[in-house]
Amino acid sequence: MKKKLHLKSFLNFAVVMLFLSNSLNAQQIVYVVDPGRVAEYGVNPDKPTMDILTAEGYEVITSTAYDITQATDEQKDTLWNADLIYLGRAVASANFEGDKRLEWHGFTAPMITSNMWALRSNRMNWFNTETCTNVDDPVDAVFQGDIWVDDEVFEGLFGTVDWWTGPYSTIEIGYEGAGNGDVLATKTDGGQVLFVRFEADIEFYPGGDTPSGDRVYIGSASDNMRDENQNPIFNYLGYTDEVKQVFLNEVARLLGLFPSGIENSELKLNPSVYPVPATNNLVVEMENLNSVNILDLTGRCISSYTVNSKEITLDVSGLKSGIYVLKISDKKGNASVKKLIKE
Repeated sequence: MKKKLHLKSFLNFAVVMLFLSNSLNAQQIVYVVDPGRVAEYGVNPDKPTMDILTAEGYEVITSTAYDITQATDEQKDTLWNADLIYLGRAVASANFEGDKRLEWHGFTAPMITSNMWALRSNRMNWFNTETCTNVDDPVDAVFQGDIWVDDEVFEGLFGTVDWWTGPYSTIEIGYEGAGNGDVLATKTDGGQVLFVRFEADIEFYPGGDTPSGDRVYIGSASDNMRDENQNPIFNYLGYTDEVKQVFLNEVARLLGLFPSGIENSELKLNPSVYPVPATNNLVVEMENLNSVNILDLTGRCISSYTVNSKEITLDVSGLKSGIYVLKISDKKGNASVKKLIKE
């Protein structure tokens, strides 16, 4: 378990999403929804989350296998073959009680969700508590999350970060109550966890259930607001801009598209890149250097260089000021990514 850091400052700096040149479209996210809830509400509360995933270039497939005991073989095959399962926020938690949860634990694909109601001990049993809480006052929704500064999904963020923009729901369990989970963010007083990772084949908590794939809980907002006619106002994607990017980074990490998904190539390669920030020229040095690509933040390749020595000087004077990604490869095909800041 990592050491928990309590930092005071916050650097208001956009989190950089480091895409590789391979297409995101090959990555399939199966999004589990409940059409009954959609019909009841007259709107799909999960649509904003689905939309930002689609906008990132992922193939998002809707699955109605919310009651796994009623799912067809075809629906189960879709879940088994998924690159990532997103458990929808609007799916009723009762669909995960009893033995139903065990079948969900059996899927080897990684799973991510903000549906804290489904994760309680009387449901999916990720956390050893049955209690969740809705908080109405948007002022109280400004949680300060203690974060691991050495985790790549938080790149550019330090210290405490406002988590939500409005009313929220939270699972009532503190840092120690997350069992064997790796807690990455909590309310500053430690009363609620906001972001927890669970590893495959390790009990969620001692004496609890064991998932067959990686699992991630990342707290979102709620539907605990009402309009003047007492109709629910859904706010399931109530993240601040910083946390929305953390969410997208975590999705990419689970899909193997974030730096940790390059088979730890950073451990194999040790490129030197300077100066950073760069104005006119940028030097890249590395043994067995073979190629350098400059990508924008959508993953589009702007420039590509083949190298026949261990050093190359790139003319970056024509780039607009901003943040780019360097993909640096050696002659064996190993790749490393580095951030390029152009002044």
